[in-house]
Formats: sequence, structure tokens, C-alpha cells
Amino acid sequence: MSQVGALLSLLLRHWSRASLPNRLKRSVGRRASAGLFRLAYVVLMSASGYGVGRTVASLATDEQRVRGAAWIVVGALGLAVVWSGMSRGPVLRGEPSPLETPLLDALPLRETARIAVGLVERLFVFTLAVSSFMGVVAAPRTVLLALLVAAAGVIGGEAGMRVTRVLVPPMTVARVRSYLLVGGQVVFLMALVQAPSLGRSPKSGVLVAGWPSALARALLEGEGLFVAAAGLALFVVAGVAAVAVAERIGYDRVDLVPTGRPRRTKREALVIDRIDEVLRRREPGGRWGTVLMAGYTAAVTTGVLAYAWTSKTPSFEPSSMVRLACGVAAFGSFVVVSARATRMAARDVAARPLLAPLPIEPRALLAGKVTRLRADAIFVCAPLLVLFATPWSVALHVEIAWRTIAVTIAAALAAKAAAAIAFLTVGAGSKKGPLGGFVVETVLVLVPLFGVASATEVWVVVVPLVALGFVAREAGRSALGCVRWIDDAGDFERETPIWRALLVLAAFQSTANIAERLVDMSELGPGIRLAIGTAASTGVLLVMTLTARSDAPLIVFSARSRAIALGLAGGALAGGVAILHRLLAARAGLALPIAPADGRVAAAALGVTLVPIAEELFFRGWLLSCIEAELDRKWLAPLLGAFAFAAVHPAPLFVPYLVLGLVTSVLFLRARAVLPCLAAHLVYAVLTLVRFG
Repeated sequence: MSQVGALLSLLLRHWSRASLPNRLKRSVGRRASAGLFRLAYVVLMSASGYGVGRTVASLATDEQRVRGAAWIVVGALGLAVVWSGMSRGPVLRGEPSPLETPLLDALPLRETARIAVGLVERLFVFTLAVSSFMGVVAAPRTVLLALLVAAAGVIGGEAGMRVTRVLVPPMTVARVRSYLLVGGQVVFLMALVQAPSLGRSPKSGVLVAGWPSALARALLEGEGLFVAAAGLALFVVAGVAAVAVAERIGYDRVDLVPTGRPRRTKREALVIDRIDEVLRRREPGGRWGTVLMAGYTAAVTTGVLAYAWTSKTPSFEPSSMVRLACGVAAFGSFVVVSARATRMAARDVAARPLLAPLPIEPRALLAGKVTRLRADAIFVCAPLLVLFATPWSVALHVEIAWRTIAVTIAAALAAKAAAAIAFLTVGAGSKKGPLGGFVVETVLVLVPLFGVASATEVWVVVVPLVALGFVAREAGRSALGCVRWIDDAGDFERETPIWRALLVLAAFQSTANIAERLVDMSELGPGIRLAIGTAASTGVLLVMTLTARSDAPLIVFSARSRAIALGLAGGALAGGVAILHRLLAARAGLALPIAPADGRVAAAALGVTLVPIAEELFFRGWLLSCIEAELDRKWLAPLLGAFAFAAVHPAPLFVPYLVLGLVTSVLFLRARAVLPCLAAHLVYAVLTLVRFG
């Protein structure tokens, strides 16, 4: 117990102190705790799992609910096995788990102590299992069954990896581990996320017949609960026994250093834009990660093709199946490019003493990585072409065409952004060295990428594509501005002012996503949930704007009465455009979002108080000022500022918010004060609320 307490203290300290550099502050030593990111991740996983469970519980028939619950069991158990076993395997380089550090290997620790604390380390697994099971059935037996499933998966993964390291050479284990990293977790994650859709398909029930369905019935009906719990408990005991045997025999804990003789490489391949491909071949599983993810996309698209040809009366809407395939391709390309970019950046840090004497510009180093990553992203999206062989209508083939083109372009832009972000956060552009894990900049890539994949109409993809291109361009400019040469050690301008402002925008989007998913778990009405989420995200935007821009020019509020009058007139003009836009949309049969009836009072209060203040301070007082300072062509500043403002609002309302953004941007650049912009925004909000509620 004393060892468990000591290891638990080590783990908690690691979570709270293994921090991310605060790139919004230039003062040395100011760091943001990664514990906040872990907490946000736990909230996201619990909310997402609960949402999946509730959707399964609302399926039409008992058989569908059993199939959906069985897929949740498979997904949760598989993720527990993969995530636990994956973290205990040998790695080539990188930061190990705090429970796997070499220092602990020199201490007389019992393996059972590591296993006990390892259960706490896999907090994400238990959170996901409990929340998804509780979404299906809110009962005490649900918590017990979820904890047993997660514990069985975690201990099974720990035992499996330790036994494997006894029997199999470490380089082979490292290769298998890399395959699990890319393919295994994606497969099981998609099984859990798509459990409601799989539950509706009778054919998918064949894959979960047997013990998954038995566990599902124990979850839904309590049937065979004792047998299921006893079986899981025996599995846990067997896993602990396997760990004890492996520990008794002994296994290699040392991280890998490639000792094999490298293959001969042609001289033309040893250039900056190809050297990463040569080095990747030496790493375990380096050549096959992209192939596996492309194979997963191919499997999904082939399944859609087979379903389209064999189902006379399809239970799925064809358009939704196309969106699913595009979403898988977008997610797969993001996983590949982000993982590869992080590995490339970590490799640069390791090779920095060798690279420093060479006349290599960061521009050439970054361009070579972008070329490799872009090719990988396009390769993962290529299986979408299989969808053209479906026997669907011409209109659906047109939809397949524009979705495939949009997702491929978005994946290529995401590759460029991922290379620059990795360079800044864990590569040669970072003074702190490899940190690993999730960084807030990732949100700036994920949000528009999935916006492209989930777009309902062809015109909707334009906004996230342009936003993603802007993020990729600004990330590249920021990465190239942080170092002059690879061996520079001076503290130069860490990022461009625009990039620092975009980091706050990423925090705003993250908070909005977390708040939305968190309040969805409650029984409150949709309007109240929307108001709570809006208040939380807008409050974060306001606080970070006021506190994180210490090096930016002061925001001026006061203005002449003439400027305020122009603001009132501009707000009336923008409000009139919004009213006309809604009337035209209603005549064309297009449904535009409106505040639900139960939250209109709260929405109105936020719309005339907190929202205008926070948005005008950030978009005009900070972001627009940074954009204007960076541009040679000043006339582009209001256009870019208005586009950024409209892009964070719902896509169907892009036009009226773009007009409002143009009006307020021009007002700010003329008056150099925020008060006229606030007046315009307030008039716009009042007019739209009075006319449409």
C-alpha cells in the first residue's frame, strides 16, 4: 500500500506539473498546467460517451438496442486493451509514462503496485465506459458492469503486452505497437461512436453475437448479470496472474535503439524534402501506419459500396453514408499527419547537434515535411473514389464528387498546418523540447476539418476550407519566424501576433465544444443548454482577451459622437440585411437556426450584453489590429477580420454575420475605438431579436 501511495502521488504530480508552455506569455517560467487539458479531455469523453449511450437507448426495437449496446461493449473493451497495452510497449523515442521511467526500474517495486496505479492512469477508459453505459441504462448495475469491463480491458492489455515482451523480440513488439496505435484505437473508437448506426443494421449483429450480446443483455435487462460479472472478474484475475508470471520470468523494459544495419539509400533521396521518408523506414511500423489508415478508409468505403449493391431497401440514407465515409477519411488523415508531424519534430530535436552545423534553413526543413505529410493525407483520402462505383443517382454522384474534392483539399491543408504546429510545439521551434500529447492549437485544425467533412451543402464547405487555409498559412509564418537557423538559441518572437490571437480563438472553440457536450448530459431544455454553453465559451473569450494580450496595444473604448452615430446606423444596416436574409431563406424553404422557446429570454440577455462585448473586444480590439499590422495591403484587413468573425458562427448565418463583421471592422479602423462597434453589434442584436425572437 505504501508503494501504491507513492506511485499514485508521482502520477498525480506528473499530471499537474507536466505542463505545456504558455505561448501567450513571453515571460520565462509562466506555464499552463496540462492538468486542465486532461480535465477537459475527461469531460469531453464522458459527454460523448453519454450521448452515444442515450442514442442507443432511443433505438426503436429491443434487438436494435441489444446490438447497439453490444457494440458499445466491444468499443469500450477494445479501447481499454489497446490504450493500456500500447503505453506499456517498447518505444523508439519520446516521453514514457511516469510509471515506466527507468528510475522506477531500479527500485524494488512490486508489479502489483504499478498495476493498481495503472488503473488510475487509465482514468479516460473508465470515464468513457461508465458514461456510455449510463447513457444506455441509468442503474447501479450499469456502473458495476462498466467498471468491470474497463478493468478487464486495462489489465488484459497490461498482461498481454508483458507476456508478448517475454516471447517476442522487442523490435517486433514495437512494430505491432505502432500498428495498434494507428489502426486498433481507430477501429474500436469508431465501433463505439457508430454503435447507434450499427445497432440499426441486422447484419452487424453477426459480428457481436456471443459474449458481447450477453453483456449487452446484462446491461439492458439485468439478465445473466451475475454470470457476466463473474466472467469479467475471472478475466481480471487471469490478467493479474499473467503479469505476475511475466514479471517472474523477466522482460525487457529498455526503450529501443535501432541496431539493424540501415538499407543503402540512393544519393538523390538524401535531401531535405526526402530525408524524413528515409528515416521513417528505420522506425518500427513507420512505413505501414499510413497504409493501415488508408486501408481502414478503404474498408469503410468498400462496405458502403457492398451495402449499396446488396440492400434493396436500405435502412440508411445514402447521403449519410457518404458523409460517414468522408468523416472517416478526414479523421484518418488527421491522425496520420498529426502523429507523423510530431514524430518528425521530435526527430529534429534529437538530431539537432547534427543539423546545427549544416546550412539548412528552417524553411527548407519545414517544406520537406509538408511535402511528405501532404502525400500521406491524400493517400488516406484516395479510397473515397470507390464510392463512385455505387449504383446511386446522378445527384448523389455529384455529392460524392464535391465531398471527395473538399475532404482531400482539407486534408492537404491540415497536413501543412500540422507540420508547422509540431515544429512550434515539440520540434526545433520549441525551446522546451518534446512534450507530446494534445495541444490547444490542434483545435484550429480539427474544427474546420470536420466542418468540411460534415457539411450539408456544397457551399457550406467554402467557409471551413478558407479558415483552414488561413490557419495553415499563419501557422507556417509563425513557425518560420520563431528561429533563423536550427541552432539558434535566442528568444526571438515566438509566434506572430495573429497566431497568438488564434490560440485564444482555439480556447474559445474548445470551451464551446466542452460546454455543449457537458450540458447535453443534463435534462435541461435545449434553449437553457444553449444559453449555458454560450455563456461559458463567451466568458472564456472575454477573460482571455483581457488577460492574455498584455503585449498588444491598449483597447480604446471612447469615441466621438459622430462615430457612435455611424455605429448605430451601421448596426441598423446589418440588422436589415439579416432580416432580409431570413425572409429570403424562408421563401426558398431553407430552415435557419433560431433560439429555442425555453431559452429565448436567456439568449436575448446574452445577445445584448456578454456576447457583443466579448466578440467586439476580441475580433475588433485584438484580432483585427493584428491582421492590419501584418498586411501590406491594408484594405484586406476588414475583409479578413469579417471573415474570421463570421466563420465562428453557424454556417447558415454566415452572410449576415459577414456583413456585420464588415461594418464593425470598418468602424473600428476609422474610429480606432471599440464603442462604435459595440453600438453596431447591439443594434444588430436588438433588431434580430425583435423580428425573430
